[in-house]
Amino acid sequence: MADEFTNVEGLKIKRAEIVQRMVDYYKAAFEEGKTQITDFNEGSEARNFLESVSIPAYELRHWIDFMVRQAFPQSAERGYLDMIGVMFNCYRKQAVKATGYVTFSTPGVKSYNITISKGTFVKTGGIDGIYYITTSPAVITAGGLSVTAPIEAATPGVVGNVNASTIDELPNPIDDLTVTNAAATLNGSDEEDDETFRARILEAGKAGQVGTEAWFKSMAESITGVHDAKVISNPEGEDYNIKVLVNGIETPTPTEVINEVLSLLTNENNKVAGLKITVDKPNYIQTAITATVTLVEGYNWSEIVANIESNINCYFNGGETSYGTEYPGLDIDDDLIRTQIMQVINNTDGVLDYNLTAPTENVVTTPEDEAQLGLITLTQV
Repeated sequence: MADEFTNVEGLKIKRAEIVQRMVDYYKAAFEEGKTQITDFNEGSEARNFLESVSIPAYELRHWIDFMVRQAFPQSAERGYLDMIGVMFNCYRKQAVKATGYVTFSTPGVKSYNITISKGTFVKTGGIDGIYYITTSPAVITAGGLSVTAPIEAATPGVVGNVNASTIDELPNPIDDLTVTNAAATLNGSDEEDDETFRARILEAGKAGQVGTEAWFKSMAESITGVHDAKVISNPEGEDYNIKVLVNGIETPTPTEVINEVLSLLTNENNKVAGLKITVDKPNYIQTAITATVTLVEGYNWSEIVANIESNINCYFNGGETSYGTEYPGLDIDDDLIRTQIMQVINNTDGVLDYNLTAPTENVVTTPEDEAQLGLITLTQV
């Protein structure tokens, strides 16, 4: 532990000052004839005693300050912040495993079936490769050459989001099969960090009374798998008076995520009298990205394509790009700005020049729309 810290009021607390206060106390006591101790120099018995006593006194001050901080959402950390969240019916989002598909191939036709069991491990290359597990069995039938199987990362988190053609190892070989992923793995997310969770708790606090739009939004966004939510009150011509649109980390929003949000908002603890609630996904506007790209000499086309595609996905869905920029992802009702896509391509290392041919203009959304990434087509020139 350091010998000084700044307390919640912004004051510096130093262990040396605690020692000095005790020395000053003894000196005053000597002047009053209450003690005969006068030697407080370094190494003296009295000084050693005061130094030793100052340690638990300093630690107690530090601990009291720490506990004061944990009582407020603005400064609480980890488990303490989780407990504050419970008071607002707000819970930290847990890490989610990335998912995708791999293709198993055999170099020659066989006269027998080759079975790939559920739970088969595949991985990216290298000693520190990332492991994935097949989530259902697959069979290359006699006479066939390949089969595709769904996978999920063995470990939750964004670490499982990898580019196409990077999963290429079978730790436990099966016959003469090879493996690869034709497309990137997606939708892996880390456990919600303190600052993001803190912002949601504070927003929930602002929401105040149960049943407000802010409360519905905060509750919906507390569900793991939800990227953002939008609340529409009293939609015209509908038989419900609250519509909650849920944009998932995976798009279109999976039915199970929508059902989980609906269950949370309508359970006995959260049900609001007089309100009829519906939960749905937004209207997704698929947006194709088409561009020609000229590379800096010496760069590999397939690697640059993979980086550009991954970076554009970060812009749409959130994540850190290959050049280090963290995008939050587009929310419901966010317009897609064409120049921002241009900036993503331009900032990708290895790009000398480019021409974005689609979209030709900004994609303007309505309150119920979400711009969704469509097909990316990149051509080298």
